[in-house]
Amino acid sequence: MTESVKDFFEHQVESYAGNFGEPRDGNQHRFRRRLELAVELAGLCRGRMLECACGSGEITAAILAGGGIGSAVIRDISEGMLAFTRKRLEATSFGGKADFAVADVFGALGEDARKGNRYDLIVCLGLIAHTGRLGELLRLQRQCLAPGGRILLQSTLLDHPGTRLVKLLTARRYERQKGYAISYFTDGDIRRTAADCGLSVKEFRRYGVSIPFGDRLSGAMNLRAEKALASWAGRSGAEGLYLLGEEGA
Repeated sequence: MTESVKDFFEHQVESYAGNFGEPRDGNQHRFRRRLELAVELAGLCRGRMLECACGSGEITAAILAGGGIGSAVIRDISEGMLAFTRKRLEATSFGGKADFAVADVFGALGEDARKGNRYDLIVCLGLIAHTGRLGELLRLQRQCLAPGGRILLQSTLLDHPGTRLVKLLTARRYERQKGYAISYFTDGDIRRTAADCGLSVKEFRRYGVSIPFGDRLSGAMNLRAEKALASWAGRSGAEGLYLLGEEGA
């Protein structure tokens, strides 16, 4: 699966950044909302950051621009995505303060745990859909948390009716085409798994109306729906951002 995921994102390098452009459709609106909420929650943290999968670096740069992070380790399984992010950060004041590495998240976290590397903020956005193994991921991340540290985790939520419909209609075709299956989790799945790993939810944000195939019907109309129903999405949206920390910390 690792090679299939890597191949998928290597082919996304040139187009992925377009998800964060000035919103013209619902998908871009959701990516921009992810960035806004990630910056809000990351702003509650100070110290050393680990990013498990940086993508094209928009959220990375925005979090680092907040000023609370003193140093960062930035990883991605895609060499192209990592190079894209490195180039983006070179144009900022944080350019010389980050270490970059091409790495599989599970192997790299295991190595961090063995070496005693600890982080005040671990950022994990848009990743578990492509890797699954949520319990293993959270256990490894917890082992790498500094005292009082936080994990910022994002997931598309299966308890949203639109997500269930998309899974029903696309999951098999996606697996045939890409060589791996997308993993879906409910809000309850994430909270229970976190608790099993000794973690609790410190902050939670929900967003994304996520009308199934809405952009295919009309990107402009789907964008208007996302904006008009933003308050509803804040309670019942398809996307969740979790700020996790050790129980009692």
